[in-house]
Amino acid sequence: MHRDSCPLDCKVYVGNLGNNGNKTELERVFGYYGPLRSVWVARNPPGFAFVEFEDPRDAADAVRELDGRTLCGCRVRVELSNGGKRSRNRGPPPSWGRRPRDDYQRRSPPPRRRSPRRRSFSRSRSSTDKTGENFRLIYGTKSRFAVHCITLEEAKYKLCKVRKIFVGTKGIPHRVTHDAPTIHYPDPLIKVNDTIQIDLETVKITDFIKFDTGNLCMVTGGANLGRIGVITNRARHPGSFDVVRVKDASGNSFATRLSNIFVIGKGNKPWISLPHRKGIRLTIAEERNKRLAAKHSSE
Repeated sequence: MHRDSCPLDCKVYVGNLGNNGNKTELERVFGYYGPLRSVWVARNPPGFAFVEFEDPRDAADAVRELDGRTLCGCRVRVELSNGGKRSRNRGPPPSWGRRPRDDYQRRSPPPRRRSPRRRSFSRSRSSTDKTGENFRLIYGTKSRFAVHCITLEEAKYKLCKVRKIFVGTKGIPHRVTHDAPTIHYPDPLIKVNDTIQIDLETVKITDFIKFDTGNLCMVTGGANLGRIGVITNRARHPGSFDVVRVKDASGNSFATRLSNIFVIGKGNKPWISLPHRKGIRLTIAEERNKRLAAKHSSE
């Protein structure tokens, strides 16, 4: 593979692989973010690799999501090959000789900033005065945010997931949501993991959806981020994480943690408008066939 044959913004450097660099695993992990041109794993000396994407946006997504993750049994460093993330020499440093102090400072990684806590798609709502359009920022099936146009009626409310229930001073019941003020004197039928509909003007609960099998949900975290489907089963694991199984509109089933589930509708009817793919994630082969079909149709 000629590592200089593609644009630098499409090339990703993977460091700290150790001696366990596996080309197949790298292709599987990085291929999730977009089509790959090639994967090159260093053997002499080992410890790093280069991954080439077809689209620079896919390369940027992979750098953002995989830097600091564990791959091939090691905590890897992932950055763009053009030095867009950090400016340092590529490849493992030599193990002989002493380097000057400024070289150590240059090679030392910058302080790692904690990624912001992920918020729900329900709060991220905006509007434009010039066009009169309203938008909601939601998760896509490729773990990216997508701007989704909504109606004026839908812009008047938002959905919030109940995180905590407690009784405050003077015996006042409270419901704490992930993205709204604490609600006092709520409906006693509202429990943890249920979804409430809040009017944005009055900041009051207008309706709620129970967390139950058969209801529509969106995954807001984990490997299945952005997927939408119907809850089919909940497996309780005391002392560990409860696991929920979901079935999407195409018939594919997947599992995720209970904390990643956000109920968005009763039965198959959603309470918010859905993106054009309806939360269905295509496989890499299906994505490729779709691109080829679009290319042939344009010709």
